[in-house]
Amino acid sequence: EPDVEMPWMDFRACSWPQELTDEVRAREGDFKFGQEGTSRGISEVFAAVNEPWLSLISCRRDPSQQVVISFSHFLPRQEIFAEKRFLIESRLPKVSGSEALEEQVKRLKSDIHVFGHTHLTVDHVVDGQRFVQWALGSPSEQKSGVSRAVSQTGMLVLFDGAAEPGVVPQQETFWGNYFRKYPRDLDETCPAPWVRRMLEHKHKGIELPFDDDYFRSRPRPGPSIEDYSGRFDPYWRLCVFMFVLLATGSEVGVVMSMWSPAFADSQLESSGQNLRYTGELKFYDPVREMGYVLMDEGFDVSADVPRELRVERPEVNCSGGNPFKMEQVRVEFGIWKTPKSQHKVYNMTLPGGVPITVAAIENRITHEGSLSGKVRVWNWSQGWGLVQPFDLSSFPAPVLLRMQELHAVAIARGKAREEGLLYFRKEDVVEGVKLHPGMDVLFDVYTDDK
Repeated sequence: EPDVEMPWMDFRACSWPQELTDEVRAREGDFKFGQEGTSRGISEVFAAVNEPWLSLISCRRDPSQQVVISFSHFLPRQEIFAEKRFLIESRLPKVSGSEALEEQVKRLKSDIHVFGHTHLTVDHVVDGQRFVQWALGSPSEQKSGVSRAVSQTGMLVLFDGAAEPGVVPQQETFWGNYFRKYPRDLDETCPAPWVRRMLEHKHKGIELPFDDDYFRSRPRPGPSIEDYSGRFDPYWRLCVFMFVLLATGSEVGVVMSMWSPAFADSQLESSGQNLRYTGELKFYDPVREMGYVLMDEGFDVSADVPRELRVERPEVNCSGGNPFKMEQVRVEFGIWKTPKSQHKVYNMTLPGGVPITVAAIENRITHEGSLSGKVRVWNWSQGWGLVQPFDLSSFPAPVLLRMQELHAVAIARGKAREEGLLYFRKEDVVEGVKLHPGMDVLFDVYTDDK
């Protein structure tokens, strides 16, 4: 379909073999892949590779005794993708799947189809067939909520032959909740507030249908799920994993060793993977990738377990992010014994099992909806900057109140700056974005205790 080339590097980076382009031309009389559109024959050629396997599975399958799990990178159904009115990039559905893939997945009738590409975590049933995307996402997506279900709860165990039932129960997700409540309706065309603001800024004078009040009266997702605690069964998560590299001759393989709450790990203190202790993280150094925890007194542990325990980078639970410099932080943790009989910290979190994130430590509250503005200052060497919002009237009341309080404090200290500017840090910038003064940006707003 035309007009999709510009945002995606694929159209400029992909080079197709002559055999494929000849096959597509034989089917359609032409080969297109770019601004003028994309030939349907490309997806049909790839789909043809699946046909022998589909026939084999169809002949051998016994639905009463077998569970069939299929997978694809691309989406097999549009019903498992957010409608364009919710998307900052409305052209994304055009590069997310194919009719050939959809037809094959429908014909296969797999019990679960696993897919990817969009990074929208979802577990949804369409026409009796279950579709799951459990997207880890980028660090910024883990923070913003797109893949928060994964970053907060862990890797999903999709099937366990030792369990009854063997297939994981349907999981709660932000978009899954919306899809279950509201069937896809292409007649709903009112853009979401964050989309409206982006379009109005990008296209000056544009006239968009409806308004934000009308949007709030129509089917829409509820508030973002900030915390998935209590919304999932730990049995269906892989809680610990390590990778061991094996080299044999010229070949290299990877072996993954893992456990879930379904079975025990003898290396954990007292053979209990659920035993947790509390204490104070004396320090964590991200450069040395280690730190020390002082365990609180009063715990019934083996005599050879010291109160001061070493914690290393893999055991700092940062919800998928990178551990950062910390001192004197209250934490919760497990204890494990190494093959050399050293006791170390395992799966360190904040009290209550909360992942150790800057947002959690600073008691950060993210307010719903993206806003727009212009970068006024960007000090890349010191890692901070200031952004000027385009419209302060659209800000949530708690944010405006907090801005006024901070401005008053700055005046009292003789450090007042122009009112209405928002401070941000390098950690707040989406990975890969290169900022410069005068640059128009979209951003979320949060308040914290700092």
